[in-house]
Amino acid sequence: MKVFNYPKLFLLLAFAALCCSSSASGQVTPASTPVPGTAKVKAAVNDPVSRQTADKAQALINEGQLDAALKLLNSVILSDPTFAPAYASRAAIYTTTDKLDLALTDVNIALSLDPENFEAYATRGGIKGRSNDLPGCIADETQAIKLRPHYARPYYLRSLCNESMKKYPEMLDDSAQVIQMAPTFADGYVEHGAASFSLGKYEQAIDDLQKAVDLDPANQTARDYFVGAVNGNRKFTATLSEGRDRLAQTTFETFAARLTLFQKEMATASTTKCDSLNELIGSFRVAQLARQRTRFSDLVDDTKSGNAELIRLDEQHLKNHKESYDINRQIDAILKKYVTELKCTLH
Repeated sequence: MKVFNYPKLFLLLAFAALCCSSSASGQVTPASTPVPGTAKVKAAVNDPVSRQTADKAQALINEGQLDAALKLLNSVILSDPTFAPAYASRAAIYTTTDKLDLALTDVNIALSLDPENFEAYATRGGIKGRSNDLPGCIADETQAIKLRPHYARPYYLRSLCNESMKKYPEMLDDSAQVIQMAPTFADGYVEHGAASFSLGKYEQAIDDLQKAVDLDPANQTARDYFVGAVNGNRKFTATLSEGRDRLAQTTFETFAARLTLFQKEMATASTTKCDSLNELIGSFRVAQLARQRTRFSDLVDDTKSGNAELIRLDEQHLKNHKESYDINRQIDAILKKYVTELKCTLH
């Protein structure tokens, strides 16, 4: 659907909107909370000066002041080169400013210092996604999810990678998590809508993309996908209806052919006329049922949808059904006449 990319305001989304979410207990988990199991860098993580400076840098990142944040992070790394979170945060800034080589170096340093650093895995997954290393992207985002399963950001990035790999069921699942954890994040609905569209779930796609547009009216991607979902739904419905019509036509043609054969058999001394008549009546009932199912249920659904063109087509088909009703009655009368004439027992 769309190319994997980082918007220029990615950090505002990634850190402010997506890095904090409600945990199972209902409490908000801040991005600066240390990940359990980081004993290897425990002394550095607990260093008050490094932690305080890194928190100030994080606040600047959330405000979009990337240059100022970068200066603070550089100072932290110079004074405390074993403080892994500073490398991870700096890598995120480098990623946003398209310095992917520097970003990759920093996340690798962060992970060498702290093998369970959530920010490093989440950021490195994004870097791999942009570099078209999609399996690597999914692996890193999956690791980030294991470390912090209640954070929306890695689910969103993994959803983008799944989209690029056309793994739409997985994309649907990941984007559903994003919507649950960050219900005001419009791009989460865009991803869920795009996945639904790719899986042929057009009505769900329309609902998702409408929600995305409501949250972010300027989101052109959501608007483009919304139009595609509406058109896709119309084509799908029309194709389904055409298929039903073809089935009805085929069953009626089968009956007509059997009627011709039976009429020829009536002119002979055949002793299997009743068996043939029963088969003919069964074929007629199938043809009748197929025609009845062709449009009546569709008209109800299309009336609910308000799609004027589909309703017009349905009404035309219903008119055709009414015109064929008299023919069906005539056929029914002929078959009953044969039953009476032959004194057949109907199965």
